[in-house]
Amino acid sequence: MNEDLADVVLLNAVSGGAPLHSKITDGTTDVVIDPYVNAIPVIQIAHQQTHLGNLYVAGRRWTSVANDAYCYMSVTVPTGYVAHLTYEITGTGKAYVDLYEGATVTGGTSITPANKNRRSANTSHITVKYDVTVSNAGTLIPQDGILGAGDKNSPAGGGNGLDNEFVLASNTTYLLAVQNKSGGENDFSTVVLFYEKAVGG
Repeated sequence: MNEDLADVVLLNAVSGGAPLHSKITDGTTDVVIDPYVNAIPVIQIAHQQTHLGNLYVAGRRWTSVANDAYCYMSVTVPTGYVAHLTYEITGTGKAYVDLYEGATVTGGTSITPANKNRRSANTSHITVKYDVTVSNAGTLIPQDGILGAGDKNSPAGGGNGLDNEFVLASNTTYLLAVQNKSGGENDFSTVVLFYEKAVGG
């Protein structure tokens, strides 16, 4: 079965006053109906991408971040790919959270995104770094993200459903900037969750 995009075929349709019966199949595997709820079971896209070995996670924790200091994470999408991404920020103090597009960054430490399907040998084409040097933040994507003390802030949606994802453009660097605004030292964490697709051109 082609799990990425199956051709759905309706077979054995009966009409003419009799009940309509049909079978949904790709020619090999049939869709089944759950007998307890009389419905076709479905899963969220992120869940499916995990099964396909195409959902990745990368994160970084910063400790004792000084007041007004920044925690930077960059996500670079290469030519020929797009990324469907959400992120989640946590911290022990108040912070401002911003996402920028088209950033110019240098240096930093690379993070190898982990495949959430631990049986898959697939690896990500996306480059994720933390503690980059920012020469041009790029264009701010308005969100007005504020992390309250001890709270979890996910202005891009967060959660395992990718309901409020960003589709990141090819050949573009994105910058997640978390600025400590608590008045003292605090700890912060940034986690990005994404799947990627090859695109033509």
